[in-house]
Amino acid sequence: MKSYTVDSVALIHYLLDILPDRALEVVQRAEDGDARLELPAIVLVETSYILKKRDDIRGMDVRDVSDEEDIEAVLATVERGSPIELVETGYDEVRGVARRMELSIHDAMIVASHESRNTEAILTKDGTIVDSDTPTIWD
Repeated sequence: MKSYTVDSVALIHYLLDILPDRALEVVQRAEDGDARLELPAIVLVETSYILKKRDDIRGMDVRDVSDEEDIEAVLATVERGSPIELVETGYDEVRGVARRMELSIHDAMIVASHESRNTEAILTKDGTIVDSDTPTIWD
């Protein structure tokens, strides 16, 4: 079964139900049990932070998910209501971050998770990750 790494952009788009076609296809395969979606912890933390700090994303009002109770609802959605699996950060991943210091720490952690866990691609449109020659899926 193929596995994919989910980044913050993809997780937010998933939560807001606005994923583009190719990324949505991967999520639907995971919902059908034909793929795995792996979520590094840094992505879950960053997504919660973004939702707390932003008023809107792509023109959609996200103020309703900006207090602690609603952040807990986001966590619960990922934990119990989605095909996305939170994965642990291991020593190999941390070593991978050190090899990716040309990226921001956040992006390096996502790429290192992808590389250490040998996933097919990262669901993202993050230009820095796309430009790093890491396989990505989005549009």
